[in-house]
Amino acid sequence: MHCLCERSENTLSVPAGSAVTLYAALAGETVIVERISAIGLEKGVVIVYTSRNERFFFAYEDVRALRVLES
Repeated sequence: MHCLCERSENTLSVPAGSAVTLYAALAGETVIVERISAIGLEKGVVIVYTSRNERFFFAYEDVRALRVLES
């Protein structure tokens, strides 16, 4: 993902034309977050920003995968 994203401080920005989806596990359920525009990395926490102006917070250990599609 480093080759796709621009990095500034603790944030990875997803370029236009790329589709990034995050998969996380919480309490036995899979949480899927689509249309990611940026990912913030803080101490022990991943902050996911979407193109719909949503924010999701996950512990590092709950994140299972990222799917990256380039157009």
